[in-house]
Amino acid sequence: MTERTVGGGGIVENFLARYGEGPRRFFNLVEAALKPSDFDIADDLIRLLSQRGLFVCHSVVAALGTRILKPGSTEQTDQMLHDLISDWRLREEQLGIDIDSRVFAYLHSGDDALDQALEGVVGDAIEVDRRQWRFGALLSLLWPRGNTIRGRRLSVYNPFVHLPDAEHDLVRDCLQDGPEVVAVTRPDWRNQAAAFLVRDSAVVLRADAEDTARLREALISMMSEPVDTDFLLLHPRVRGIERGAGAIDVMLELGEGIQ
Repeated sequence: MTERTVGGGGIVENFLARYGEGPRRFFNLVEAALKPSDFDIADDLIRLLSQRGLFVCHSVVAALGTRILKPGSTEQTDQMLHDLISDWRLREEQLGIDIDSRVFAYLHSGDDALDQALEGVVGDAIEVDRRQWRFGALLSLLWPRGNTIRGRRLSVYNPFVHLPDAEHDLVRDCLQDGPEVVAVTRPDWRNQAAAFLVRDSAVVLRADAEDTARLREALISMMSEPVDTDFLLLHPRVRGIERGAGAIDVMLELGEGIQ
Protein backbone atom coordinates (compact mmCIF):
# COMPACT_ATOMS: atom_id res chain seq x y z
CA MET A 1 0.00 0.00 0.00
CA THR A 2 1.32 3.41 -0.99
CA GLU A 3 -1.66 5.56 0.12
CA ARG A 4 -2.08 6.80 3.65
CA THR A 5 -5.89 6.84 3.37
CA VAL A 6 -7.51 3.44 2.97
CA GLY A 7 -9.57 3.30 -0.22
CA GLY A 8 -8.70 6.88 -1.25
CA GLY A 9 -6.07 8.79 -3.16
CA GLY A 10 -5.18 11.19 -0.39
CA ILE A 11 -6.55 14.15 -2.34
CA VAL A 12 -8.24 15.84 0.61
CA GLU A 13 -5.18 15.42 2.81
CA ASN A 14 -2.93 16.84 0.12
CA PHE A 15 -5.31 19.81 -0.37
CA LEU A 16 -5.34 20.58 3.35
CA ALA A 17 -1.56 20.57 3.45
CA ARG A 18 -1.26 22.91 0.45
CA TYR A 19 -4.06 25.13 1.77
CA GLY A 20 -2.32 25.46 5.11
CA GLU A 21 0.82 26.70 3.37
CA GLY A 22 -0.98 29.74 1.97
CA PRO A 23 -4.79 30.23 2.28
CA ARG A 24 -4.63 33.57 0.49
CA ARG A 25 -2.94 31.96 -2.51
CA PHE A 26 -5.78 29.43 -2.71
CA PHE A 27 -8.45 32.14 -2.91
CA ASN A 28 -6.37 34.08 -5.44
CA LEU A 29 -6.34 31.00 -7.65
CA VAL A 30 -10.10 30.61 -7.23
CA GLU A 31 -10.75 34.23 -8.23
CA ALA A 32 -8.42 33.92 -11.22
CA ALA A 33 -10.20 30.75 -12.37
CA LEU A 34 -13.61 32.44 -12.16
CA LYS A 35 -12.65 35.50 -14.18
CA PRO A 36 -13.91 35.68 -17.79
CA SER A 37 -11.62 33.83 -20.18
CA ASP A 38 -10.76 34.83 -23.72
CA PHE A 39 -13.55 32.58 -24.96
CA ASP A 40 -16.07 34.28 -22.65
CA ILE A 41 -15.03 37.73 -23.91
CA ALA A 42 -15.27 36.59 -27.53
CA ASP A 43 -18.70 35.07 -26.88
CA ASP A 44 -19.94 38.32 -25.29
CA LEU A 45 -18.65 40.28 -28.29
CA ILE A 46 -20.39 37.96 -30.76
CA ARG A 47 -23.63 38.22 -28.79
CA LEU A 48 -23.38 42.03 -28.71
CA LEU A 49 -22.75 42.24 -32.45
CA SER A 50 -25.68 39.91 -33.11
CA GLN A 51 -27.96 42.08 -30.96
CA ARG A 52 -26.86 45.14 -32.97
CA GLY A 53 -28.10 43.44 -36.15
CA LEU A 54 -24.76 42.27 -37.54
CA PHE A 55 -24.71 38.85 -39.18
CA VAL A 56 -21.99 37.06 -37.22
CA CYS A 57 -20.31 34.07 -38.84
CA HIS A 58 -16.83 32.58 -38.85
CA SER A 59 -15.56 34.83 -41.65
CA VAL A 60 -16.86 37.97 -39.89
CA VAL A 61 -15.24 37.00 -36.58
CA ALA A 62 -11.97 36.15 -38.35
CA ALA A 63 -11.97 39.51 -40.16
CA LEU A 64 -12.58 41.36 -36.89
CA GLY A 65 -9.75 39.50 -35.20
CA THR A 66 -7.20 40.02 -37.95
CA ARG A 67 -7.99 43.61 -38.96
CA ILE A 68 -9.64 45.44 -36.05
CA LEU A 69 -9.04 43.55 -32.78
CA LYS A 70 -5.42 42.68 -33.49
CA PRO A 71 -2.81 42.97 -30.71
CA GLY A 72 -1.95 46.61 -30.03
CA SER A 73 -5.31 48.04 -31.09
CA THR A 74 -6.60 50.90 -28.95
CA GLU A 75 -9.44 53.40 -28.86
CA GLN A 76 -7.32 55.68 -31.04
CA THR A 77 -7.00 53.04 -33.75
CA ASP A 78 -10.75 52.31 -33.57
CA GLN A 79 -11.55 56.01 -33.99
CA MET A 80 -9.04 56.31 -36.81
CA LEU A 81 -10.61 53.34 -38.63
CA HIS A 82 -14.08 54.83 -38.17
CA ASP A 83 -12.94 58.13 -39.66
CA LEU A 84 -11.26 56.34 -42.57
CA ILE A 85 -14.35 54.34 -43.49
CA SER A 86 -16.59 57.38 -43.14
CA ASP A 87 -14.32 59.35 -45.47
CA TRP A 88 -14.17 56.37 -47.85
CA ARG A 89 -17.96 56.25 -48.15
CA LEU A 90 -18.23 60.03 -48.51
CA ARG A 91 -15.73 60.15 -51.38
CA GLU A 92 -17.48 57.28 -53.17
CA GLU A 93 -20.82 59.06 -52.88
CA GLN A 94 -19.31 62.29 -54.18
CA LEU A 95 -17.60 60.62 -57.15
CA GLY A 96 -20.28 58.03 -57.85
CA ILE A 97 -17.73 55.24 -58.29
CA ASP A 98 -16.13 52.49 -56.19
CA ILE A 99 -12.70 53.38 -54.82
CA ASP A 100 -10.26 50.50 -54.50
CA SER A 101 -8.88 49.90 -51.00
CA ARG A 102 -5.30 50.22 -52.30
CA VAL A 103 -6.05 53.57 -53.88
CA PHE A 104 -7.69 54.83 -50.70
CA ALA A 105 -4.84 53.57 -48.52
CA TYR A 106 -2.30 55.32 -50.74
CA LEU A 107 -4.37 58.51 -50.64
CA HIS A 108 -4.21 58.61 -46.82
CA SER A 109 -0.63 57.38 -46.57
CA GLY A 110 0.56 60.99 -46.78
CA ASP A 111 -1.25 61.97 -43.57
CA ASP A 112 1.26 62.46 -40.74
CA ALA A 113 -1.50 62.51 -38.11
CA LEU A 114 -1.93 58.73 -38.46
CA ASP A 115 1.53 57.79 -37.20
CA GLN A 116 0.74 57.83 -33.50
CA ALA A 117 -2.36 55.69 -33.87
CA LEU A 118 -0.73 53.22 -36.24
CA GLU A 119 2.42 52.62 -34.22
CA GLY A 120 0.44 50.62 -31.67
CA VAL A 121 -0.82 48.32 -34.43
CA VAL A 122 2.23 47.52 -36.54
CA GLY A 123 5.07 48.35 -34.15
CA ASP A 124 8.14 50.32 -35.14
CA ALA A 125 7.92 51.99 -38.53
CA ILE A 126 10.57 51.71 -41.17
CA GLU A 127 12.13 55.12 -41.22
CA VAL A 128 13.55 54.77 -44.74
CA ASP A 129 10.10 55.17 -46.31
CA ARG A 130 7.51 56.54 -43.95
CA ARG A 131 4.75 56.73 -46.54
CA GLN A 132 5.23 53.12 -47.58
CA TRP A 133 4.90 52.08 -43.93
CA ARG A 134 1.65 54.03 -43.61
CA PHE A 135 0.31 52.48 -46.81
CA GLY A 136 0.94 48.93 -45.56
CA ALA A 137 -0.53 49.68 -42.14
CA LEU A 138 -3.67 51.26 -43.60
CA LEU A 139 -4.16 48.46 -46.11
CA SER A 140 -4.00 45.90 -43.28
CA LEU A 141 -6.88 47.69 -41.53
CA LEU A 142 -9.09 48.07 -44.59
CA TRP A 143 -10.69 45.29 -46.61
CA PRO A 144 -11.76 44.98 -50.25
CA ARG A 145 -15.23 46.21 -51.10
CA GLY A 146 -17.37 47.27 -54.04
CA ASN A 147 -16.62 45.88 -57.46
CA THR A 148 -13.47 44.19 -56.16
CA ILE A 149 -15.49 41.57 -54.31
CA ARG A 150 -18.77 41.56 -56.24
CA GLY A 151 -17.37 39.60 -59.17
CA ARG A 152 -15.26 37.07 -57.29
CA ARG A 153 -17.96 34.40 -57.24
CA LEU A 154 -18.39 34.79 -61.03
CA SER A 155 -14.70 34.79 -61.95
CA VAL A 156 -13.59 32.13 -64.45
CA TYR A 157 -10.02 31.04 -65.06
CA ASN A 158 -8.78 30.87 -68.64
CA PRO A 159 -5.12 29.96 -69.24
CA PHE A 160 -5.09 31.48 -72.72
CA VAL A 161 -6.67 34.90 -72.23
CA HIS A 162 -7.35 37.34 -69.41
CA LEU A 163 -11.09 37.70 -69.00
CA PRO A 164 -12.53 40.99 -67.70
CA ASP A 165 -14.01 41.08 -64.22
CA ALA A 166 -17.68 40.18 -64.02
CA GLU A 167 -20.26 42.67 -62.70
CA HIS A 168 -23.34 40.90 -61.41
CA ASP A 169 -25.27 44.15 -60.83
CA LEU A 170 -25.65 44.49 -64.61
CA VAL A 171 -27.47 41.14 -64.69
CA ARG A 172 -29.50 41.81 -61.57
CA ASP A 173 -31.11 44.84 -63.22
CA CYS A 174 -32.47 42.53 -65.94
CA LEU A 175 -33.98 40.00 -63.55
CA GLN A 176 -37.45 40.14 -62.09
CA ASP A 177 -38.04 41.10 -58.49
CA GLY A 178 -37.81 38.31 -55.95
CA PRO A 179 -40.74 36.64 -54.20
CA GLU A 180 -42.91 38.50 -51.72
CA VAL A 181 -41.75 38.60 -48.09
CA VAL A 182 -44.15 37.68 -45.29
CA ALA A 183 -43.24 38.22 -41.64
CA VAL A 184 -44.30 35.35 -39.41
CA THR A 185 -45.17 37.86 -36.68
CA ARG A 186 -48.23 39.05 -38.63
CA PRO A 187 -51.55 37.62 -37.43
CA ASP A 188 -52.58 36.57 -40.95
CA TRP A 189 -49.13 35.46 -42.13
CA ARG A 190 -50.32 32.03 -43.29
CA ASN A 191 -53.14 33.35 -45.45
CA GLN A 192 -50.77 35.84 -47.07
CA ALA A 193 -48.09 33.19 -47.64
CA ALA A 194 -50.62 30.82 -49.20
CA ALA A 195 -51.96 33.56 -51.49
CA PHE A 196 -48.47 34.42 -52.72
CA LEU A 197 -47.68 30.74 -53.28
CA VAL A 198 -50.80 30.36 -55.40
CA ARG A 199 -50.02 33.52 -57.40
CA ASP A 200 -46.23 33.34 -57.75
CA SER A 201 -45.41 29.75 -56.68
CA ALA A 202 -42.88 31.23 -54.24
CA VAL A 203 -42.78 33.20 -51.00
CA VAL A 204 -40.25 34.20 -48.34
CA LEU A 205 -41.00 33.73 -44.64
CA ARG A 206 -39.07 36.17 -42.46
CA ALA A 207 -38.46 35.99 -38.71
CA ASP A 208 -36.15 37.72 -36.26
CA ALA A 209 -32.84 35.97 -35.76
CA GLU A 210 -33.67 35.42 -32.09
CA ASP A 211 -37.21 34.15 -32.79
CA THR A 212 -36.31 30.75 -34.23
CA ALA A 213 -39.09 28.99 -32.31
CA ARG A 214 -41.82 30.94 -34.12
CA LEU A 215 -40.11 30.36 -37.46
CA ARG A 216 -40.01 26.63 -36.74
CA GLU A 217 -43.74 26.59 -35.97
CA ALA A 218 -44.45 28.49 -39.18
CA LEU A 219 -42.45 26.02 -41.28
CA ILE A 220 -44.16 23.04 -39.68
CA SER A 221 -47.53 24.63 -40.40
CA MET A 222 -46.65 25.29 -44.05
CA MET A 223 -45.26 21.79 -44.56
CA SER A 224 -48.04 19.88 -42.83
CA GLU A 225 -51.05 21.77 -44.21
CA PRO A 226 -51.38 21.77 -48.02
CA VAL A 227 -52.01 24.90 -50.06
CA ASP A 228 -55.28 24.92 -52.00
CA THR A 229 -54.60 26.04 -55.59
CA ASP A 230 -58.29 25.57 -56.62
CA PHE A 231 -57.54 22.32 -58.46
CA LEU A 232 -54.75 20.69 -56.43
CA LEU A 233 -53.62 20.53 -52.80
CA LEU A 234 -49.87 21.16 -52.88
CA HIS A 235 -47.19 21.14 -50.22
CA PRO A 236 -44.42 23.76 -50.55
CA ARG A 237 -40.75 22.90 -50.32
CA VAL A 238 -37.81 24.83 -48.91
CA ARG A 239 -35.66 26.31 -51.65
CA GLY A 240 -33.12 28.04 -49.47
CA ILE A 241 -32.37 29.81 -46.19
CA GLU A 242 -30.57 33.12 -45.79
CA ARG A 243 -29.54 34.91 -42.64
CA GLY A 244 -29.11 38.65 -42.85
CA ALA A 245 -28.91 41.58 -40.45
CA GLY A 246 -31.03 40.42 -37.53
CA ALA A 247 -33.40 38.28 -39.61
CA ILE A 248 -33.71 34.81 -41.11
CA ASP A 249 -35.40 34.33 -44.50
CA VAL A 250 -36.76 30.94 -45.58
CA MET A 251 -37.67 30.69 -49.28
CA LEU A 252 -40.58 28.37 -50.06
CA GLU A 253 -41.79 27.31 -53.49
CA LEU A 254 -44.35 25.04 -55.09
CA GLY A 255 -42.60 22.54 -57.32
CA GLU A 256 -45.82 21.92 -59.28
CA GLY A 257 -46.70 25.60 -59.56
CA ILE A 258 -46.19 28.10 -62.36
CA GLN A 259 -42.50 28.36 -63.23
